[in-house]
Amino acid sequence: MTEGLLARARRILLAALLLCSLPAAAQTGFAPLGQPPQYAPEHSYDLQHVRLELSFDLEAGTVAGTATNTVVPLLPGVDALVFHAAELQVQRVRTAGPQGGDLPFTLDPEARTLTVRLDRAYGPEDRLEIAIDYSAKPRTGLYFVRPDKGYPDKPRQVFSQGEPDLNRFWFPSWDYPNDRATTEMLATVKLPYEVIGNGKLVEVLDRTDGRRTFHWKMDIPHSTYLVSVVIGEFVRTADQWKDIPVTYYAPRELAQNARRSFGETPAMLDFFSQATGRPYPYPQYAQATVYDYMWGGMENISATTLTTRTLHGERAEPGYSSVGLVAHEAAHQWFGDLITCQDWAHVWLNEGFADYFEILYERHAHGEDEGDLVVDEGRNNYLKEAKNEYRRPIVTYRYPDPISLFDSHAYEKGAQVLHMVRYLLGEEGWSKGIREYVRRHAAQSITTEELLTSLEESSGVTLRPLFDQYVFGAGHPDLAVRWDYQPDRRMVHLEVRQTQERNEQVGFFSFPVEIALVGEAGTTVQRVPLLAKETQDLYLPAETRPRTVVFDPKGWMLKTVDFDKPAAEWIVQLDTAKDLLAKLEALRALGKLGGGEAVAALGKALREAPFHGVRTVAAEALAEVGTEAALAALRPGVQDRDGRVRAATYKAFGSFPGEP
Repeated sequence: MTEGLLARARRILLAALLLCSLPAAAQTGFAPLGQPPQYAPEHSYDLQHVRLELSFDLEAGTVAGTATNTVVPLLPGVDALVFHAAELQVQRVRTAGPQGGDLPFTLDPEARTLTVRLDRAYGPEDRLEIAIDYSAKPRTGLYFVRPDKGYPDKPRQVFSQGEPDLNRFWFPSWDYPNDRATTEMLATVKLPYEVIGNGKLVEVLDRTDGRRTFHWKMDIPHSTYLVSVVIGEFVRTADQWKDIPVTYYAPRELAQNARRSFGETPAMLDFFSQATGRPYPYPQYAQATVYDYMWGGMENISATTLTTRTLHGERAEPGYSSVGLVAHEAAHQWFGDLITCQDWAHVWLNEGFADYFEILYERHAHGEDEGDLVVDEGRNNYLKEAKNEYRRPIVTYRYPDPISLFDSHAYEKGAQVLHMVRYLLGEEGWSKGIREYVRRHAAQSITTEELLTSLEESSGVTLRPLFDQYVFGAGHPDLAVRWDYQPDRRMVHLEVRQTQERNEQVGFFSFPVEIALVGEAGTTVQRVPLLAKETQDLYLPAETRPRTVVFDPKGWMLKTVDFDKPAAEWIVQLDTAKDLLAKLEALRALGKLGGGEAVAALGKALREAPFHGVRTVAAEALAEVGTEAALAALRPGVQDRDGRVRAATYKAFGSFPGEP
C-alpha cells in the first residue's frame, strides 16, 4: 500500500518484488545487459477447450485428477503436442473417449513442459482430446490457507493465482496468453466447503462419500492464466446488474463489510458497459476474498479474487476505500479478459487500460477532482520509478521474466498514455475509438499495433508519433521553462528546453500542449506544438503582461516541468486554476521555494481549500518548507474534517525536528 490506498496494493507489491530482484541502474536496471528478446512461444495446435476434473484436499494441500485439453493441429504432420506442466506428477496420458489409448510422454523439469507423442501425424482437419491424469502438491500457483500458531482461527481456504505463468503448477495446458479456449471445472471438495469458479455454475453434485462436486463452465474463450478456483466457507452477498448475478464472497467473520467494499460494483459494470459499447459479457461477476492473498486482486474471468484486507469497517472510510481496487479489477473484465495481450511484452494493454478506466470511473462517479487525483498519484508513481530505477519502453521484448513487466511503466505510464490519447482524440473521438477497439477485438489476443490501428482508423487522428515516443520508445520529456513579456511586440515569450538524457531509446518529444495566460480580466488558453528539439521559443499574443503563465494547465501531457516562476506567480496559479493538476503543481512549487509568501499561501490552502486532495498536498508542501513558520501553518491540519488530511498532517510532522 502507498499512502493508505489499497487500490494500489497489487502494483505496489509487484514493484517491491522488482526492486528486490533487479539491479538499480538507469537504462540497464530493468533487464541485464545482453538480455535476449523473449517472444511468444510457438505451438503446433489451437487450444479449444480445457476440462478439469479435480479433487482438492485442503488438509494435505494437494490436487489430483484429470485435465483434458481439446486441440486442433495448426499444420499437417503434427505428431507431438507440448503442454506447460511444472512440478506435476503425471501418471497417464491418453486420448479421451471409449476408443482412447495411452500415449507416451516426457516431462522436462527445466522447460516445465509435458511432451505427448501421438500415435500418428494429425492435421487441421483433426480434433484431439488429450486426457492427462496427474497429481500435485503445488508450491506456487495454487495456495492452501491453513490455521497456524500465530493465527489458530484462520479458516482453511484454497485460491489460485495464475498470472503470468503459474497455472501450469496445478494443471497442464497451454499457459501463455497467445491462445484462447473455453473451460470448465468439476471441483470436488469435502463438506462444508464450496467452490467458486469461472463462468456459470452448471450444477452441484452430492457424492456418496460425503463430498460435493461443483461444475463451473465458461463458454467464452479466454487465456488460461485467467482460469481460477477459490475454495472455502463463505457468506454470499447477492447483488445484480440488469439480469447478471453479482456476488460477493467473504469469510463469515468479515462478511458484514462486503457490501461496503463492493457495493459500487453494479454501477461500475454499468459505466464500463456504456463506455466500451459492450455490455458486461459473462454470465456472472463474482468477487471472492481470501486470506494471505499476495496482491490486491486478480481479474480471473468473471470471478475476481481479492485480499480480505479490502473488507474494511465503516470507520476506515473514506481514507481506506476499496473503490479503486474494485474498479480496476472490474475494468479488467473487458481489458485483459475479453481483450488480452497476445504477448507479455504488451501487458500494458491489460494493466494500463484497467488503471485508466479506474480513473474514468472515479471521475464519473465521484467527480473530476477525484479522478484527477488518481491521475496525479499514478503519474508520480511512474516518475519515481523512472527517476530512481529505469526508463524502459512500455512495449519491450527484452525482460528477465514476465513478472518484471508488471511495473509502473505498464500500469501508471500505460494509463498516462491513454490519458494523452483521450486529449488528442477529444471526448467524441475517444469514445468512438474505444468502442471500435472493443468491437474489433473482443474475444481476441492482440498486440499494441492493433490498438493503434483501431484508434487511428476510427478517429482519423494520427497517433503514431505518440506511440513511437511514449510506448515503443522510453522515458518522457523533462522540460525547463522560462517566460517573459515583450511589451513592444505584445507577445508572451516562452523558452522551452528538453533536458532529458537521450540515448537510443529516449529522444526528443513532440506533443501539442496548452498554454494558459492568466490576466486581470480572465484566462485565455492557446494550443501550440511542442517540437522534437532541444530548445524552442514560443510566442503568444497578449495585449498586456499576464499575471502568470501556466504550462499544460489540465495536465494532459506526461512530463516533468521545471518552470522558473516567483512565489507570487505560483500563488496566482493556485488561486485561479480551475483544474486540480494545476493547483497541485502550484502547491509543490511553493513547497520547494519556501519563504513567507509561500508558507502563507500553503497554510491558507490547508485551512480553506474545499477538496481534500488540495489540503493533503498543502500539508506535504509545508513539510518540504520545513521552517518554524511552516510548522505553525501545518498544525491546523490535525483538526481537518477528513482523515486523509489529518494523516498527511501527522506524517508531515515527521519532517520537523523536535516535538511538533
